[in-house]
Amino acid sequence: MPKSKLHISKINREFLHLNDKYVKSNELKYMGLAVRDMVKSEDFNRVQLETMLYLYDLEFFEITWAAKQMGVSRRYFYEQTILPLKKSGYLTEYLHPTKDRESVDVFFDVKRNAQKLSLSHKGRHAVQRLYRKIRGDEEIRY
Repeated sequence: MPKSKLHISKINREFLHLNDKYVKSNELKYMGLAVRDMVKSEDFNRVQLETMLYLYDLEFFEITWAAKQMGVSRRYFYEQTILPLKKSGYLTEYLHPTKDRESVDVFFDVKRNAQKLSLSHKGRHAVQRLYRKIRGDEEIRY
């Protein structure tokens, strides 16, 4: 029978961390706790937070396009996700800083009645807070 390679003091432990050379990046193990903390402390749910994460790197988007990307119907996406986020101030109507709505429509050659939305400053701040919590830069209070 082969002799165990573990030291006797390590056998009776509840857990044992791997050596750092075997684990490159391990921040995502805190994602569940960070998401739970954000949902408890802010006025959005998990699906709305995941939507904001998906939209974080976009300058603007159309509701139809985003619903298609998320794999849900446009109506459901608008009623359950977009509308509550707009009412809470996490999403805002996209207007270029120097242009009004009509010139934005002309610039993007909009021929249909499609509303362009973007993540507001408040929404971007919420996503950045989640990233800070996952990295360990901000405390997770769950």
